[in-house]
Amino acid sequence: MRTLHYIFFISFLAAFMGLTARAGAPDQAAQLSNLSDDAVYIHVGKVTDALGKSAQISSAIYIKATPEAIWAVITDCSRAPSYVPGLKKCEILQKDPDGRWDIRRHTNKISPFLPKIKSEFRSEYTYPTSIHFNSAGGDMDTNSGIWAFAYDKANGKTLVSYNARVASKTIIPDKTIRKALKKNIPKVMRALRAEVMADQAKIAGEAKP
Repeated sequence: MRTLHYIFFISFLAAFMGLTARAGAPDQAAQLSNLSDDAVYIHVGKVTDALGKSAQISSAIYIKATPEAIWAVITDCSRAPSYVPGLKKCEILQKDPDGRWDIRRHTNKISPFLPKIKSEFRSEYTYPTSIHFNSAGGDMDTNSGIWAFAYDKANGKTLVSYNARVASKTIIPDKTIRKALKKNIPKVMRALRAEVMADQAKIAGEAKP
């Protein structure tokens, strides 16, 4: 059984490296394969194709927790402002009664000197391995991608990856958006890890006699 988990983990990592390699930097595969437990992988590039011009984001982090534990944090709309820099509000506009999808609105303020950005997106949930999301309105021309969670049972840690394309129809320059993303996405990943680890510590504390 451990061998099967290991094969799945390595296959997932290989697939993720394949996705990120198309985004630009030639050393991405090496960086991911050597990613340490306390590091964050981040690459933000510019992409121009049939979909137009957008920022391509690839990021990854290890969290010493199960995908289920991470899922509980990342799908909780009320907790999102605690680990997403500049996020002022998270609202659920519509949702499936069975929890298979929902539509959310994020209101962001990435700089005191720039207007707020409202993004609405539909998330499709495959518990507890992936969340696919796509634009559903707001100020974003493009906001699509995937969160994925690959568990390494042997080490008790999950590789959390985030791949997305983002383009805004606001007056904010594309270069400014890419710069903000490169700065903020690692903060999101680290803060997400901190939230999950705080939950783990609380559960461990409550379990003590």
